[in-house]
Amino acid sequence: MCGQLMTAIENRPDVAVVGPRIRNADGTVQPSARRFPDFTTAVAGRSSWLTRVLPDNPFSKRNLPARESDVSEPTEVDWVSGACMLIRRDAFDAVDGLDEGFFLYWEDADFCRRLAQAGWRTLYVPVATAVHVGGRSSRHAADASLEAFHRSAYRLYSKHAGPAGRLLRPLVLAGLRLRLAFMKRHVRKNRGALTPDLSHDRR
Repeated sequence: MCGQLMTAIENRPDVAVVGPRIRNADGTVQPSARRFPDFTTAVAGRSSWLTRVLPDNPFSKRNLPARESDVSEPTEVDWVSGACMLIRRDAFDAVDGLDEGFFLYWEDADFCRRLAQAGWRTLYVPVATAVHVGGRSSRHAADASLEAFHRSAYRLYSKHAGPAGRLLRPLVLAGLRLRLAFMKRHVRKNRGALTPDLSHDRR
């Protein structure tokens, strides 16, 4: 895997980050390559109702290009999961690395966003594969993980929203708080069952 990622990044001097196809422990593919969040992500993100019911809808396909199992060539995407990424050192230093203000979740999306703003690109390399057993934090500390997820989502929005978007921050914050309350209620209702994997819906 490392050799394939190295080859991909060495062949593209404009690429700062490369990420492999990530599989769950059962072999299924995680949607580890994404587009930056926009107004469609709320309804067509990784765990949204629309994606679960109509997985082939154009909005989910746009938001989650890594879900397409027939993708085999290196593909430019907005960001890849921090579960496994190879980073060019000079690019990492140029944007001062990862933002430590993100405790859990969304730090990889923020990192790739800042790289993109600095002129770098991110590449998804599906011929390289890694296994990631996700959801450990959310399973053992569900409420804290939910709070961290939504807090980080708001931090990401606040950092990268344009002038018009910043005016909507109170509305976004209210929406995230409502979602957090709903998710907590859902987790408590299903206590004893496996907690849903919250990672990157992340988006």
